[in-house]
Amino acid sequence: MTLHIAPFFALQAVGLLIFCAALTISTKAPQRNKTFYIFLASLGLGLIGTLLRMASFVFGSELALIDSSRNNLDVWAKLESLGVQLFALGLLLKPLFFLSLSKPISLRHYVYPLLLWLALVMGTNANAVHLGYGPEASLIGVIVVVGMSVWLLVQLQHARFQKELLIDLQRYGAWFLITLNLFFAAFFLFASLDFGASAVSFDTFRGADMLLRYIRITIFVFMDALCLFYWIQHYSTQAITNKKNQKRVVELVAEKDLLIQNLINANALVRTGALAAGVSHELNQFLARIQLDVEAVKIYVSEKEDDAKTLKVLNRVLAANKSAAALILNLKKLFIRQDEGMKRCNLDQVVRSVFELYLDRAKQSNIFCELKLQANVQVLVGESLMRQVIANLVSNAIEALDLTGRSDKKIVIETQLEGGRWTLRVEDNATGIRPDNAHKIFSLFATSKNEGTGIGLWLSRFIVEQHGGYMRFSNVEPEGVVFWVDMPVEPVQDAEKEETSKLLPL
Repeated sequence: MTLHIAPFFALQAVGLLIFCAALTISTKAPQRNKTFYIFLASLGLGLIGTLLRMASFVFGSELALIDSSRNNLDVWAKLESLGVQLFALGLLLKPLFFLSLSKPISLRHYVYPLLLWLALVMGTNANAVHLGYGPEASLIGVIVVVGMSVWLLVQLQHARFQKELLIDLQRYGAWFLITLNLFFAAFFLFASLDFGASAVSFDTFRGADMLLRYIRITIFVFMDALCLFYWIQHYSTQAITNKKNQKRVVELVAEKDLLIQNLINANALVRTGALAAGVSHELNQFLARIQLDVEAVKIYVSEKEDDAKTLKVLNRVLAANKSAAALILNLKKLFIRQDEGMKRCNLDQVVRSVFELYLDRAKQSNIFCELKLQANVQVLVGESLMRQVIANLVSNAIEALDLTGRSDKKIVIETQLEGGRWTLRVEDNATGIRPDNAHKIFSLFATSKNEGTGIGLWLSRFIVEQHGGYMRFSNVEPEGVVFWVDMPVEPVQDAEKEETSKLLPL
């Protein structure tokens, strides 16, 4: 047989040796399961079979030039036949490799490749000619390759292999092998009828057989490389480590979402203590007014005085009742469930409603409050979350002023529309932020208050940033601090489509 194919076998052997080394290096002992050893056996048998075939071609051809003794040549022919058998067994393990990736395999799954391989062994042993050359040997090779390719296509139909580029390339390679080998099988059958009388000469047949072998060697190496890349991508030690890391990241994100949800709820509960005194005092005022006015109406009715006085008192009752209802509604909104959807709302009105909750609390501390709401624009936000941000800033300002002994306590709350963004300024004239605390003012659990939790400012900035905005602060002269909240009026692309989605988990 010609020596021209020997370099191709050498390249194939080098490729298989590299693949075996890469598979072994990429997969450490803990990840070396049954599938790994099937794949390694497939590559290893292919490597050994290729080396035997290459040796038979090289040394057998050289021997034929020196000594044409049939006995000596038959030894190399049998060696080539053994190489074909081992290489074919490696090919037949390839579909079994993919089968083991899709489901657990048992002993019966080894029966099909074993039967096909035994048929190959008997066929090659019965038809062994000089260096395995001739139409019969070529047809046996065609049968094995087509059978392996068909079985491989069947295994690649599993759902887990869909929409995988490497698997699609495997399918294309298998179909190409089937088409090519069936075409040459027809040619071989035609050539085997009668070399003497046929228009197909022996040299023509030999050339066609060599071309088929060159193409098959190239496709086999290509498909082995695809299998190796698929294994490294999904089942190597690094791939499994990456999957575990990704799973851990998902778990950490879920834990983060749960933590933030709990922090939001905790922050709302912290605000309850700050509001309790002011709200109860405010509600008692409304209830006292209702009580007094009802008693006055009873007197007027008993004395049968002017109905105009009665109507005036009843109007005051209604007004007081309306004020109490509005206060309760604003308080309810502050502690509403946090999984509400995003919606457009007037943030100036939100600021006003939260400010009114703290107004009586500020009066008790002799704090003058100035409200300048100038934006008057609809913004897509999670309303209850923004209420907590505003409540936290106002509450912090009141608590900071409570720690000072000055008589001119003041809080200024201002909103503006600047460059298509809604801005909120909350400024107080307390002591400001100490320089040694400035770098950690927005850190989780960082607080300068004796009874603070240290989650308020961190959580507020987190909420603002999740809305596409930012929060910052600056000390003012001579004393005090101002906090800015800057929010986009128009949300980032496709935000309108997200109005029905949940803001949290973030």
